[in-house]
Amino acid sequence: MRPVLRPILLATAFGLIALTAGCEKPAVTPASAKPAVVDTAQIEQALRADEVQWNADYKAKDLAKIAAHYAPQGVLMTAGAPVMSGTDALGMGMKELVADPAFHLELNTEKVGVAAGGDLAYTRGAYTLTVTDPQTK
Repeated sequence: MRPVLRPILLATAFGLIALTAGCEKPAVTPASAKPAVVDTAQIEQALRADEVQWNADYKAKDLAKIAAHYAPQGVLMTAGAPVMSGTDALGMGMKELVADPAFHLELNTEKVGVAAGGDLAYTRGAYTLTVTDPQTK
C-alpha cells in the first residue's frame, strides 16, 4: 500500500464505523405491549407544590432558589424591563428585582393541565407583581 493512500483509507474506515454506529435500529416495542400508566394527578400535585414553593422563594427573595425554578434557557419578561433570557440574564435581572424594597410577586394557579402521557404539562393563572416605578420612584 502506498503511504499516500493510508490516511485516506483510515479516514474512510473511521467514517464507516461512525456511520454504522449512528444507524443502529431503535428498540422495537411489540404492538401488544401496553404503554406505562402515568399518574397525571401526581404530576399535577407536583406542579402545584412547586408553585407554592416558588411563591415562598419569591417572598424570601432567595435568588438561588428562585433561579432554580427556571430552565437554563428560560425567559422572563416583566413590564418596563428588557427580556431576560438564559441563566446569567435571569440572575442579573432577578437580582435587580428582588433588591427593590417594594418587590412582591405572587403566582395564583387557576388551572393545571397534564397530557395523558405525562410528557407535557402547564399551569395557567394570574399573578400579582409589585415593583417601584424607576421613573417616578
